[in-house]
Amino acid sequence: MDVGMAAGFFDRVAVLGCPDSLERYRSHAPAPWTPEVLARLRERGFTQVQLNLAWGARPDDEPLNLEDIVEPSPEVAARCPQIVDLNCRPGHEARAIRRDLIATRLDMATSAGLKTLFHFGAPYNRHAYYGDTPPNCLLDPCVHDRYEDLIRRFAADFPGVDDLLVYTYDQDAWLCGEFGGCPRCNGVPLHERLPAFLDRLVATWRSINPAGRVWWEPWELSAGQVHACLERVTPEGFGMALHANIAESMAVEAADPWFIRTARQAESRGIPVWTDWFLGGVSEETEPFERLAHPLTIWRGLRRIHATRGVTGIKEYYGLLPDRVETDANLRATLLFLREPDLDESMVLERLAAPYGEVAPLVAEAMRLASEGMERYPWDCSWMGRQIGRSRTDHALSAAILRPMLCPTPSWESTRGTVYMRTEPTEAHPWMLEDVQLRCQQAADLWADALDALSTAEAHAEGRERVHLSAWRRDLCGIRRRALAYALHLRATMVAIAARRRIADGFDLPDRLAEELGRALKASRANHTEECAAKGSPDEWEEMDRAIADLACGLASWLDRWLLPAPDERSKGLFSLTSC
Repeated sequence: MDVGMAAGFFDRVAVLGCPDSLERYRSHAPAPWTPEVLARLRERGFTQVQLNLAWGARPDDEPLNLEDIVEPSPEVAARCPQIVDLNCRPGHEARAIRRDLIATRLDMATSAGLKTLFHFGAPYNRHAYYGDTPPNCLLDPCVHDRYEDLIRRFAADFPGVDDLLVYTYDQDAWLCGEFGGCPRCNGVPLHERLPAFLDRLVATWRSINPAGRVWWEPWELSAGQVHACLERVTPEGFGMALHANIAESMAVEAADPWFIRTARQAESRGIPVWTDWFLGGVSEETEPFERLAHPLTIWRGLRRIHATRGVTGIKEYYGLLPDRVETDANLRATLLFLREPDLDESMVLERLAAPYGEVAPLVAEAMRLASEGMERYPWDCSWMGRQIGRSRTDHALSAAILRPMLCPTPSWESTRGTVYMRTEPTEAHPWMLEDVQLRCQQAADLWADALDALSTAEAHAEGRERVHLSAWRRDLCGIRRRALAYALHLRATMVAIAARRRIADGFDLPDRLAEELGRALKASRANHTEECAAKGSPDEWEEMDRAIADLACGLASWLDRWLLPAPDERSKGLFSLTSC
């Protein structure tokens, strides 16, 4: 595709490879960095590439902070020493590997005609390791001096980098809290501290590279803090890189009211805005599934983002696998949008399914239904509903919960509640349990319909197309089983809640309650059997087998033993949303 024909976003930024969010130094799928891959990115409409796969777990020990690849000058090191231990692999050899990695990628990207971006967190404080009073404090003049020096050293060591992207929370960065124990920052609002630091970074970079820009990701700040900082930063050479909503990059939550207001505010100050979002088939939400396809969800999100005033660019958030572009319907939808953003959805599906020949109508229908299922699933319930592929189908037999997520950051303690229903460790009302249960069930049903179309298409396809459809089917089966496990666990719990209320009020227990409970338990058991067959693991779930057998002895006695409230001990892992 001729780059001049690309439409919709002035900047289109790729990130290559897909990290693993939990396992340190591991990537799900490293992407090949070759001249051929970068040339294809350019041909397909991308204008810029991020030089590092920047992620908190530090996949493959790629650099996450300036300190990982740059050492301060001796004078600055003596006056402002590094007081926080580095979080990368130690030693000169590991540092040399990281430096060579960035230098090699920079040369390849420049040769391919792509602009370059280096992503880092600052001030480096090992993420939340020190809590509300980290050592590298914004009101310490040494911190400003050290980062000016590090940026100058970075520019000297890696000449030709176009832009920088800085996180001031996360990415091993952290800030003192206004209400914390830092003697400098206590009582000083963050918006009175942070803009001066950002201005120093921008001024330093512009003094070296007048055409370059420093993009700031206000990750973990409240909406009010973002707006207040945005009014105080110097616009020249500055840009905003925003997640598509105040809470997260979420495929189904693109361009929330905060995002729209912030982009408009930035536009009023002459500050460009990039959007961090998922552009391909692999994402943090569905990690570790790699072959899911919900291209209409991607298309719809891109349209909402593109329609937002002030947005000038789109940037991949998690990572792309460009060598899979022919089999990644989500990435193909992105590339199609860059070229023809005004297509209607029926034409989008027709174009994306066309390579499948005679079975294209079935593939298009599977794509449509898979997208609808993606949008019906309750991603807004809790951050713990993410990484759904890490959850288990053999859920706990204590009462279902909706596990909340809350971190000690301004955004989590405030505005993120506008996106996530569950942030506080309170008891979820049964109506909330029912809301999530219904949407999980509806998503599972839509994905089941998608699987019907997909399985038929797979049976009649041949060669590479059949291999691809088979891989998609396996991952779609996996995500459906997990949504169904949530739905059945929640529904069984709600039946138990209703039955216990009847007992407390002196009412009889109608047979329909025991019958529905039995159906839910048996369906959940069968769902886990399917999971074991897919994984080739022993079909064992003794606790559920005992619960099903006990129900034959009567519902009233059963309720004294099963689906009882319990403390959250993560018995089925961090990302099993409903299990204590």
